[in-house]
This record gives sequence, structure tokens and C-alpha cells, in this order.
Amino acid sequence: MPENAESLLNAPFPDLPLTQWIGPVLSFDELRGKIVAVDFFATWCMPCLAEIPRNNDLMQRLGDRGVVVLGICAGSGAESLPRIADERGIAYPLVRDEKRAAEKALRVRWYPCHYVIDRDGIVRADRVKFDQAAACIEELLAAEEAE
Repeated sequence: MPENAESLLNAPFPDLPLTQWIGPVLSFDELRGKIVAVDFFATWCMPCLAEIPRNNDLMQRLGDRGVVVLGICAGSGAESLPRIADERGIAYPLVRDEKRAAEKALRVRWYPCHYVIDRDGIVRADRVKFDQAAACIEELLAAEEAE
């Protein structure tokens, strides 16, 4: 159990009832067994949009090692997600959070907000910045190589 009731760290990633997927992944079931970098973002958030190239790079560099970036778009502004994905060249799967189910379950307080889920579905980084999420992923991969 997480030490802090607000934290999801070391807990199973919550089951999120999200259905409006864009891209090659159409459900959380398809992400089982992968390391997932979740980027909770908003289409109107400039710092969020500025991280798209970093997410694309992470996916390109580590995708062959079983790492997937998943963008979860906040309900506010979600109607523009297909246009933003096309204009910005987003190369990772996206899902819309129109009913704020993910925002509530993940206890999102700011955008962008990152999480890392290990191959067993456990949260290993909770509400962190991109650099912290990337470092967590590198640590998980290094631990796998050491086994």
C-alpha cells in the first residue's frame, strides 16, 4: 500500500473506463507486459504540447524494449485531440478522458502529469515531471538487464 493516501506509488494502476482511443492501441489490455509512460495532458496546455517531441523520442528510442508512451487527454479541450495529434505528429497512442474518470482516479493536480507503470501493472512513478518519468523507465530497464 502507498504510504501517502494520495499517492498511487507501488499500487496497481487503476482500471480506467476510457474508450475513445486514437492510434495503434485500443485498450489497456494491449499494454499488459509493457512499461507504460503515461502523460496526462491538455490540448490547450503549452508545456504539455512542448513535451510531445520528448514523448515521441522516448517512444522511438525505447519502443523496441517494450516501452510505450500513452497520452491521456484531459476532458477540457479533448474535442481538438485528433487535430492536435495530426498537427504535432504524435507517434504514440492517445485516449480521451471526456468524463474525467482518469483525472479523478490518478489524482491529477497539474498538466502535464506523468506516471510510469511497470510490466506487472504497478505504478513506479506517480505525478512526476517528464525527466523523472524517463529516469524511472531507465532504472526499470537497467534492473531487467541486471537480472
